[in-house]
Amino acid sequence: MRDNVFPPVSRILACVVAIAACNSTERTRYVIDGVDGAVDRTAIMTGDDDGGTNSGRGCAMGLLACGGQCIDGKSDPANCGACGTVCGGNTVCSQGACVCPSGQIMCDATCIDPLKDSVHCGACTTACASPKVCSQGSCNDSCSGGLTACAGACTDVATDERNCGACGRTCAAGEICADGKCGCADGLDKCGSACVDLSND
Repeated sequence: MRDNVFPPVSRILACVVAIAACNSTERTRYVIDGVDGAVDRTAIMTGDDDGGTNSGRGCAMGLLACGGQCIDGKSDPANCGACGTVCGGNTVCSQGACVCPSGQIMCDATCIDPLKDSVHCGACTTACASPKVCSQGSCNDSCSGGLTACAGACTDVATDERNCGACGRTCAAGEICADGKCGCADGLDKCGSACVDLSND
């Protein structure tokens, strides 16, 4: 009668571990040592069912692990939809995509307000000739509704991030203009030069 009819116990255990790893929701693949069927516990690949956005990095579901931090890729303009995807041209990050803020349109790769932009007044191709200004999407001699003329555009200096409180006074990236003063939006705090959500950062 032949010896070794049954495989070594260690080889059976290695198969069980490999099968369990394949069925895991983390889909961790282990390196199998060819000697005596031993299992090397060093994982060579990890992933999870949400595409690897928080795999093995300690981030909550739906957050991205970028540069050692857990980031909300649905709203972070520096990591919009994916790590390193930066929103430019005055766009904002909404649901993981860089888009123009509400009420603005894209002209010359930049989001503008067609109601007050003297270079794109009412439409991307309409520019107001000096000294006329763009007021409510039309080229006029003066601003209406208590707005202030800044560089040929009629703007509300109480809320305009590029003319906050006065023409040419620009708020830092991530800040908003409220009552003519630059600051962080509700729920965010100032850390250095950036507005951050301390509950997630």
